[in-house]
Amino acid sequence: GDHRDLHKEYRRQRQMCIRDSAKVVLIEFSDYKCGHCSLFHEITYKKIKSEYIDTGKIIFVAGNFPLGRHLYSQEAAQSAYCAGDQGRYWEMRNLLFRESRYIDPAKIAELAVELELDMFQFQGCIAGGTHLARLKREKREAIRLGVERTPSFVLARVTEDGRLEGELFTGSYRWTQMKEKINSLLD
Repeated sequence: GDHRDLHKEYRRQRQMCIRDSAKVVLIEFSDYKCGHCSLFHEITYKKIKSEYIDTGKIIFVAGNFPLGRHLYSQEAAQSAYCAGDQGRYWEMRNLLFRESRYIDPAKIAELAVELELDMFQFQGCIAGGTHLARLKREKREAIRLGVERTPSFVLARVTEDGRLEGELFTGSYRWTQMKEKINSLLD
């Protein structure tokens, strides 16, 4: 595959630590309004999570790549991070993918209520653009890695000195294909 040094990307991610025992990392770049991303999340991701992430075999990193042509995808990405400020990032992420086709400001607010978020804090976070710089930085880094479409994935092995070596691939990969790719790095 295409070997890239993803060291900076790896270090930057808060939910990842070098001390983790997993030696394989899967980074997903997605857009909450992208149908293929939603499909991947609803089917393949759930299997990857139970077989590889929950068992500590791989580390998963969620990256955002909101596409300009999708209305409200930037707001959706912001809302996941704003929910994260209240400890509900992964729950909001799940709901956004589940409701992918219906995302608009009203739907986002409805999901925040469903998660029982502090609405004053949540709406202030979105209105104030609290996470916009972070999203812009993620998009720049994704472009630098060669990401053009969603979903895109970086699957990499962690080297002894903590660098990432792996490949970038794009498209809606089925469970069997993802499993094969992940297993080839775990051997």
